[in-house]
Amino acid sequence: MILTKEKLSNIQVMKLDSSTGIRAFLASLVTMGFLRSWGGRQSNRYIPKDTLVAAVNDGKFDNLAVFVDHAGLFEYPKVERLVAVTKDSYWDDEDNNVKATIEFYSRPLADAMINIFDGMLENENKPDVGFSLVFWGRYADREEIDDPLVLAEISHIESADIVFEPASEGARVLEALSVHYGIQKQLESEKTNTKMIDDDHTNNSPNSPEFGLAMVGKDTSLA
Repeated sequence: MILTKEKLSNIQVMKLDSSTGIRAFLASLVTMGFLRSWGGRQSNRYIPKDTLVAAVNDGKFDNLAVFVDHAGLFEYPKVERLVAVTKDSYWDDEDNNVKATIEFYSRPLADAMINIFDGMLENENKPDVGFSLVFWGRYADREEIDDPLVLAEISHIESADIVFEPASEGARVLEALSVHYGIQKQLESEKTNTKMIDDDHTNNSPNSPEFGLAMVGKDTSLA
């Protein structure tokens, strides 16, 4: 089974609503195909669809840290540059890429990145800024030295960082979102619990087990 956007049935994605206080963006994290090398040239590293789909289905693109720029050589990522986290990743079969929600934290550096993304979405002329994965994986064996390096497995993804000139050319911010998790499920639960309470009142049995569970359910969903 491929985890796609349609299968995220308990998530409603709406246009940005400033009243929620949540700043989030829909983004492509990586696209199937050859990666870019230095100077914008095509490298010999290739990421196939099957490898990305397997990683999506294993949940490896969720709960990723999003840092501003990669850590330097021989450096470890610094929490002071942490600005966001990835959620609700899925494979987009039409665009051949992995998409996810980027949910930003409330801190000055995150605000600066939000302003950049807002500007990129509002203007046709955009800098080459996107997302780049820090990951561990395994490449398939090659028959010839000049054959492409095909990524056969992604064993671990450390982060999806905001960088200039990402290796995956299609890894871009796509849309500003306001994300409400499980809203429809919560509303349906509220209706069910309210009906259970009304039925129990009608039966004059406020101390029944069903009444107690209904009240707990309702209180939990409204918390």
